[in-house]
Amino acid sequence: MRRSSGGEKTSTHNGGFLSTRSLCANLILVLMVTFLYVGVNCNLIAGQPRISEQCNGWIDTFFGLPLKEQIDRFDRYSIEDQYSIYICGNQVVHPPTIYLDEPFAKEGIIAVDFLRTELSRTQDDLTIRDIICVFREMSRQKTYDVRKDKDLVRSMTESVAKMKNEDWKRVTREMLEEITEGRKKRTR
Repeated sequence: MRRSSGGEKTSTHNGGFLSTRSLCANLILVLMVTFLYVGVNCNLIAGQPRISEQCNGWIDTFFGLPLKEQIDRFDRYSIEDQYSIYICGNQVVHPPTIYLDEPFAKEGIIAVDFLRTELSRTQDDLTIRDIICVFREMSRQKTYDVRKDKDLVRSMTESVAKMKNEDWKRVTREMLEEITEGRKKRTR
């Protein structure tokens, strides 16, 4: 140990000098980054308790299956479970399971009222995006004529308008325009 010109103790480590002040600063930085990481992730999950609850059972079971098996089994679940799997897959699982919009959209009219209710309940940008993505896929598959359902189009338009994240808002607005204008454009 030596004393540096600033008075703090230093030690030699791998031929270099490391000050106590430097060591403390690094330790504080590591702790701050750790708390920030944990705090942000806990806050994200705490901010969406339904999503974390929905995902608990699906992570090890459904998402542990090979991709082809996931797609083959998806329509065997109830609409409520399909929704839980779909939201969990797009908002928690990485990479997101955007491929599930296709089998979910095959449900057509069976899923419309449920999704309409979920859309009216949510304030979450990602959930709005994901629900509108299913409606867009229904339009593509022609399993439900979303464009002719004026109440649903109005509800989707209002939901997009209240989105906070400008990037997701733009992407979701493009999906909505594809539905209402009938043009084909893959945004996700």
